[in-house]
Amino acid sequence: MKMGKILIALLVLLLATTCILSVKAEIPRRKTYAYIVAAPNPVGVNQDVLLIFGLQEYLY
Repeated sequence: MKMGKILIALLVLLLATTCILSVKAEIPRRKTYAYIVAAPNPVGVNQDVLLIFGLQEYLY
């Protein structure tokens, strides 16, 4: 009987600590900026163009 109470108390403590730790797992909001670069600039008729695009800050 005493062992069962100890086991239940440990399980309640374990569940309470996992809830506390999961609250802090929120990802902070960040502003990301997209960019695009064309080369060469200016482009002529029938000329190949290289487009480079990406994000300034990634949201992991």
